[in-house]
Amino acid sequence: MSNPSETYLLLQQRVEQDLAPLTQRGYRILGSECSDSPTGANITLARERAWVSISFDIRDRVGSLYVGKLSGQHPLLPNYNILTYLVQLCGFRGRINQGLSPQQRDSMGIEQLMFNDIGVLASALLQFAPRIVDDTEDFERNAPG
Repeated sequence: MSNPSETYLLLQQRVEQDLAPLTQRGYRILGSECSDSPTGANITLARERAWVSISFDIRDRVGSLYVGKLSGQHPLLPNYNILTYLVQLCGFRGRINQGLSPQQRDSMGIEQLMFNDIGVLASALLQFAPRIVDDTEDFERNAPG
């Protein structure tokens, strides 16, 4: 990426801070899977078996986090947004709450929203998806019971 946008650079900062435990465990940024456009930015990290893609959409003013399997250097489909992954494959029954009312979100700038959303999503991944974080072979296995 020759001249990344401000949105991409902000997202990169969030990834470096909020997802540092992934990079400390050997996850690396897959440059070919990252994107930067006038409507948002996306950064994809991968290890041996799993990938994590975090993005922020400027138009919708919302962050998202997806996970999935890796084949060589390319993410495979299907992929899961973090809540779907946690509910369907980890037995999660809670909520990922971004803690902001619609009025609060409307009054916040992009940087504040990104800080909030990415922090909440990264925290959910790190706290509730240890098989992704540890890049275990069976990370798509349903939780017992």
